[in-house]
Amino acid sequence: MILAISHWSGDGRALVAALGTGLVHPVDEPHRSVFHHADARAVKTLKKDENTAIDAFQQALSETLDALQQVRAANQDTPFFRRILGNAQDIKRHSEAFTWKSEAASRISFLIFLVGFDISVASVF
Repeated sequence: MILAISHWSGDGRALVAALGTGLVHPVDEPHRSVFHHADARAVKTLKKDENTAIDAFQQALSETLDALQQVRAANQDTPFFRRILGNAQDIKRHSEAFTWKSEAASRISFLIFLVGFDISVASVF
């Protein structure tokens, strides 16, 4: 979003400086919007997307809290949370395995690049 500041000169014309861009735009009438219609539509679309995302988050949170309340009501909270912790530990273990495998593959790729570069440089001389 662009932050705009207006400054009125003695002749009644407005100079609007868009902070962060260094641009100065003259505006003939003080009641006109600083933003163009395309900018307003873009802001409207972004705001609509933001509201949709917030609604989805609130709905998911509400469903999660309802499910947790049902688990507690059925006296199944201890096994449920043990299963969740077990799943989280499995995800962590797989993530750690992927991390070191990815790092190893990256280093091997770089080593192959260096060998190829050294061979190409050696063949030139």
